[in-house]
Amino acid sequence: MRVIYVIPFLLLTLFLKAQNQLKAIGEWREQNSFDSIVNIINGDQIYITNGAEVLGLKDRNFRFGKSTGLHNASIKKIVWNQYNSSIITIYNNNQIDVIKGDQINAINDIYNTTLYSNKSINDVFVTDFNKALIATDFGIAVADLNQFNISETWFPNNQRNQEKTYAALIKGDTLYALTEMGLKYCSLQNHIPNNNWILIDQYKGCNKMVTNANIMWLSSLTEIFKYPNTTKSI
Repeated sequence: MRVIYVIPFLLLTLFLKAQNQLKAIGEWREQNSFDSIVNIINGDQIYITNGAEVLGLKDRNFRFGKSTGLHNASIKKIVWNQYNSSIITIYNNNQIDVIKGDQINAINDIYNTTLYSNKSINDVFVTDFNKALIATDFGIAVADLNQFNISETWFPNNQRNQEKTYAALIKGDTLYALTEMGLKYCSLQNHIPNNNWILIDQYKGCNKMVTNANIMWLSSLTEIFKYPNTTKSI
């Protein structure tokens, strides 16, 4: 199976060139090129980032960089929060910004912590109870999107040890964590894991995990799997 995404690059390029020329009289803003796009997401409109700014393709006034409120200029990825129409911005130094309308709130707990030597952010999954699961090199950091802090940390093993986690997501009452050891899962009770983790080591080597239409997909650099089918899909 091969999925092909078709993007009208010509129209997008023309639009971005026009955007780069926009500047209010007497107002300074970054003049970063959008010739190279780091991330593109679909929310209430299409949003893109070039690594320094976040730009909306429909509302051309939606353009944020460090001079207009962002706390960093090295964006790793952006994630759409469908539950409150906001954008979670992840930076290469592990800072986090949450953009909602013209408001920007920072979550700096992971950036500031000295508890872990390796704390890179690998992925983000937004839940329907105002939390985001931040998959990191030490485990799963749970971000409170109302208080803008890390409210707790979950370690995907029964010993509560640090473990590199590539992705985490919730499906029904089950928490899944894709780690360096393979795919793990445990039950949730009132949105809290019971820490009775079960390992499925057939997926060791995968480092990406997404869910679409209630189906989970896992991938490595060369293979894609459909869960719970352990045979290759591609």
